[in-house]
Amino acid sequence: MEKEINIAKNKNLLKVSSLISLGGSILMIASMFLPFIVGGPSIMPSNSMVSYVQLSLEQGAKYMGTNAFGILMLCIVGFIGLFAFLAFVLSCTKKPIGIIVFTALASLVFFVLCGDFRSRDVISDSGFKWGIGYYVFIIGAVVSLGGAVFMIVQKNIIKKGEKINEE
Repeated sequence: MEKEINIAKNKNLLKVSSLISLGGSILMIASMFLPFIVGGPSIMPSNSMVSYVQLSLEQGAKYMGTNAFGILMLCIVGFIGLFAFLAFVLSCTKKPIGIIVFTALASLVFFVLCGDFRSRDVISDSGFKWGIGYYVFIIGAVVSLGGAVFMIVQKNIIKKGEKINEE
C-alpha cells in the first residue's frame, strides 16, 4: 500500500515537472514579443525581437537595396521561436530529452543573436541596454531545462518503483 502511494506521489511530481518545463517554454516564446533592447534613440514603438526583424527587413531594402540582412534576422528569430515551440510541445507530451535538446538549441540561437548585437556594438556604444525580453528568455530556458531534468529524475523513480512492485 505504501509503495502504491509513493508511486502516485511521484506521478504527481512528474506532472509538476511537466508544468515547470511548460512554463519555461512559454516564457521563452513570450520573450520574443517583450522589449528585447531598450534605451537609445527610439526607432520604433516596440523593441521586441519580432519588431527588430521588421525593422531589418524595412531598413535593409531601403538602405542596402537588399533584404539579405532582414531575411537572416527573420531566420534567426524564427529558429528561436520554432525551437521554443517544439520545447513547449514536448513539455506537453512529457518528453524530457527532447525538451533539453530544443531548449538548448533555442538558447544557442538566442545567444548567437545576442552576440550579433554585441559584435555590432548595438548594446555598448549606442546607449541601448538589454530589455526584459532578454532576461525572460534566459529565465525561461533555465526553468525549462530544470523542469526537464526534474522530469527525468521522476520518471526514473517511477520506473524503479514499478520494477520493485513487480518483484
